[in-house]
Amino acid sequence: MERTSNITEEAPNLYRIAVPLWPRHPLGHVNVYLLRSDDGPVLVDCGPDTADAYATLVEACHALGLALTDIRRVFLTHTHPDHCGLLSRLRSDGTPQCFAHPAELTTPPSDEEAEADFVQWADRAGIPEAEHTAYHQVAQGFRRRACSPSAIDRPLTGQETFVWPPYIFRVFWVPGHAPGLLCLYEPVHGLLIASDHVLPETSPHVGSFPARSDRPLSSYLASLDRIRQLRVQRTLPGHGEPFGDARPRIEELLAHHQERLQEIRTALAAGPRTAYAVATELSWMGQRGSWSRLDPFQRFLALTETIAHLEHLVETGDVALEGRHFVATA
Repeated sequence: MERTSNITEEAPNLYRIAVPLWPRHPLGHVNVYLLRSDDGPVLVDCGPDTADAYATLVEACHALGLALTDIRRVFLTHTHPDHCGLLSRLRSDGTPQCFAHPAELTTPPSDEEAEADFVQWADRAGIPEAEHTAYHQVAQGFRRRACSPSAIDRPLTGQETFVWPPYIFRVFWVPGHAPGLLCLYEPVHGLLIASDHVLPETSPHVGSFPARSDRPLSSYLASLDRIRQLRVQRTLPGHGEPFGDARPRIEELLAHHQERLQEIRTALAAGPRTAYAVATELSWMGQRGSWSRLDPFQRFLALTETIAHLEHLVETGDVALEGRHFVATA
């Protein structure tokens, strides 16, 4: 495995490029993967829409004897801004054909629709009225998409196979962290480009946002189980350092969510709670009673995660929803 600057050759002709995120972002960088295929270079994700990210991609391509305009295909694992923000700039440079899952390509709601969605979501969650403005500001930030449906040339179902010599990659649709999250798996070499589905040190955020009704945690747990069945020798995540077999980390992630579900069951054993009330009683940053130390952005994410877990418990029959209140059924 060779490393030059921010480039690491993770497998023959498959390079990881550590692209910087925004200043002070806790994750530091996003992993973009470049495959030097006999059929032409392929870029997996492209990083955020910043000057530093763009310069990093340009420099990495030059170090590999390429120009950005040599890249004819971009495979988007999902459309979070840290993974696809530079797409519009790449396309304006004359590159490339783009692939993504159609669940990532829904047309954003109008301002009026988004406002109605937020009000309904906040009311159902039981957010105190005095805190609506802070949550609303965070929610507005999440509405800003980094690419539009028109930017995608080929929607994928998650059942495709791409022959990109020397590799043959299978596409897996793994909803949860994002509705249309995709992974790439190469069975001969045991390579998994996992994106944000399986991360080495952090638990991928899985939350139920305004207007999202796809039961993200239930989808995520099922997606983890699908990937757990694969023979993986090298896991290439969207953030953090690559590692070996994905299964031990998947087991840890499954255990983490079971612990969270049990923590919610314990909170509801004391009586009916709104989603907001449950969230304030859970442990965040590894500590109970830490809700008051979270900033509005962290509280918003924590609440969306709590709602996703509560929805899963409703689906499994452990919890019932009565109006705005969740009630333990056992």
